[in-house]
Amino acid sequence: MTDLTIGFLLVNKIKHLPRIAINSALLNSNANLVIGYINELDIRELPIHRRISYVQLNESRLPSQGYSSYEDQEFFEIVKLKWKLFSILQEISTTNLICYLDLDVILLKNFEESISNFFIKNPTKLVLVQDDSVRPDIPQLCMGMFAFRNISSAEEIFATCSKIHIDKSKAEKRIGDDEIITQFYVDNPNQISLLPQSTFPTGRLINTFIHNSNFVGISTAPPYIFHANYLVGTRKKSLVLARIAIKSGLKPKDLGIGFRDSQIIRVDFIMRSVYRKLATFLDSRNLRAKKARRQISIIS
Repeated sequence: MTDLTIGFLLVNKIKHLPRIAINSALLNSNANLVIGYINELDIRELPIHRRISYVQLNESRLPSQGYSSYEDQEFFEIVKLKWKLFSILQEISTTNLICYLDLDVILLKNFEESISNFFIKNPTKLVLVQDDSVRPDIPQLCMGMFAFRNISSAEEIFATCSKIHIDKSKAEKRIGDDEIITQFYVDNPNQISLLPQSTFPTGRLINTFIHNSNFVGISTAPPYIFHANYLVGTRKKSLVLARIAIKSGLKPKDLGIGFRDSQIIRVDFIMRSVYRKLATFLDSRNLRAKKARRQISIIS
C-alpha cells in the first residue's frame, strides 16, 4: 500500500468531471481516495470502490443549485472549503503524505514515487504545489494539485491561510485560494516547493499537450497530470480531459466517458490527422513549385 492519500472536494454540482478525475486516480495510483462532499445528490453516480471514502462536510452557506465557474461569486466561497478539507484529510489519513486534486485534474500516470522521493530528499519542505507563473519576478501558484506532509507543521499552514483568506475576503469578495497560497509562498519560500510545469501543467499550457509534435524525435515529456483550468464549462473541460487521456493511452470507458463523447473525440483526432497530412502534402507541392520557378528564372 502506498504512503500517500489523494483527496477531492465535491461541492460544485459538477457533471462528468468528478467521474473522470476519480476514475483516473483509481487507474493511475495505488492511493486511497477521500472525497469531501456536502450534498448527497452529488455522489450518487460516482464509483463505489474499496479505496474510496466519502466524507460529508457540514457546510450550510452554499445555496447554489448548479455549477459555479470562476465568473461566479459563489466560486470564491467554495474554494475556502479547501483549507477545511485539508485538516479533515490529516485527521482521517494514516499516510505520511496527502495530495489534493481539483476535479478538473486528470491523473495520467502514477506520481506517488516521484512525490515521495521529493519529500524524502527535502526534509524541510512541507508542501508541493502547481506553478502557474509566467514571470520569474511574479510567482503565481495554483491549487489544482497540492501535496503536503501529514504533520502538524503543515496544518499550521492551512490554519494561517484559512484565516488570511477569510480576512481578505471581507474587503475583496472575489479572492481565491491561488492568491492566498501565492502570498504565503512569497512570505515563506522555504516551506513550499513548486511542481515542474512540464509534467504537472495547468490549462495555460493546453496547446503544448493537446497537439502532436511537428518535429520527428522531439516531444514533450509525458505529464503526470493535466489541469483543465482556464477552460470555462464542464462540457468543454470534459472533452479536453478526455482527449488528453486518449492521447496518453487511456481508454475513455475506463474513465467513465460515454460512447458519444469518445466518438466525438476520436473523430476530432482523425480529422486533425487528415488536415496535418494534407497540409504537409500541400507544403511539399508548394516547395517543389518554388524550386521549379527558381530554376526557370536562373535559366532565363
